[in-house]
Amino acid sequence: MAMMTEKEIRTNFASNLVQLRKANHMKQSDLAALLSYSDKAISKWETGETMPDIVMVYQIAQVFHVSIDELLTSEKVVHASNKEKRHLFITIASMVGTLMIASITFVVLFAVGISWAYYSFVVGLPLAMISFVVLSAIWYDRKILFIAVSLLDFSTVFAVMILLSLYPFWWAFLLSSILIDVFLFFLLFIFKKDWNKKKNNE
Repeated sequence: MAMMTEKEIRTNFASNLVQLRKANHMKQSDLAALLSYSDKAISKWETGETMPDIVMVYQIAQVFHVSIDELLTSEKVVHASNKEKRHLFITIASMVGTLMIASITFVVLFAVGISWAYYSFVVGLPLAMISFVVLSAIWYDRKILFIAVSLLDFSTVFAVMILLSLYPFWWAFLLSSILIDVFLFFLLFIFKKDWNKKKNNE
C-alpha cells in the first residue's frame, strides 16, 4: 500500500473532522472550547490550511471515539452517526420504561381501589425527565440539556401543584418554573463547559 502524502493526510483529516463535528451536532466554537483552542484554529484545520500536532490529533480522536488511523484515512467515519442513534434509542427507552412502570403502578393501585392511583403518572413524569436530564448531561450538547432540565422543571412543578392541590396558584408555579429555568441555564452552561474540559484532560 502506497504511503499517503502530507497533502492527502491533511485533506482526509480536514474532511473527517468536519464530518465528525457535524455528526455530533457541535459548532466550531463548541469543539474549540472542548480542546481549549480558538475557533480560528478549528476553522484552519477543517479547511486543510493547517493541521494540529500529534498530541492534539490523539485528543480529537478521543473526543469522537475513533482511532487516529480512522481520523487520517479517506474512509468515511460512521461511528459518530451510529453512536448518536444508539444514544437516542437508550434515551427514549429509559423514558418510556419509566412511564411503563408508572402505568403498571397505576393499574395495580387502581385494581385494589386506591383513589389516588393516578398520582403514579404525576410522579412518573418527573422521574422520566430525570433520566432524560442525566443522559443529556452525558451525551448531548447544552441545548438538549437545557430542554431536558426545562421539562424536568415544569413536570416537577406540575406534580407538586397536583399533589398539594394548589390549582388556584398555577400562575405562581409557572413563574417560579420560568425563573428556575433561567437560573439553571447559566449553571448548566458553566457546568457543561467545565465537565467537557475535565473529560478531555482525562
